Amino acid sequence: MTTYFRWFARGPDLQAIKHKRLQVFASPRTACWVFDMADRWKPSSGVSRDRVLVAIVFNEKGVALIRDQSKWIRFPGSAFLGDAQHPNAVIVKSNEPGAYGIGHALLGELNACIRDTRLADVREVAKSLGKSTTQVQDRMRLQRWTSGDCQFKGRPRSAAPVPRWLRRRSVHAARRSYCPSALRRRRRASGRLISP
Repeated sequence: MTTYFRWFARGPDLQAIKHKRLQVFASPRTACWVFDMADRWKPSSGVSRDRVLVAIVFNEKGVALIRDQSKWIRFPGSAFLGDAQHPNAVIVKSNEPGAYGIGHALLGELNACIRDTRLADVREVAKSLGKSTTQVQDRMRLQRWTSGDCQFKGRPRSAAPVPRWLRRRSVHAARRSYCPSALRRRRRASGRLISP
């Protein structure tokens, strides 16, 4: 069992990997990039900003599929035509050791080999960013399967307190009727707010 990592943006790709399925929703024909921590390459800050680091544990068959050099296409090289042009290959870049671009046709076979997925811990996030664990403590608040504004109990932190007369209604109905834009519309309609 070997652990590979990938930075996921919030959305369908993150939810898919939670259920042990690698995909690239935004551009499904391109390669899906994963990396291991054994080599010295780490993604740049542009890749990791506002993203979640997920650890993906493959079984022996999955590791063999990624490391099978007969499926590798090396970049730079004359055989490399672009990420989307190699659906049955694993792209290996000489300037990014430890990073593997899995072709979209191989993803189905590789998804069957995922043993476990989990959020990376503070040591793994620090190592992937090349920082100390104390420097990434603030960043650990992003390490969640869902964003904080999608699933909450009670009111969100940024919302104003709900008045007592609205508390009896459902939380979502109260938010809809008490949001600042709804209040502005009601005040404008009643004549208490003069629009510019």
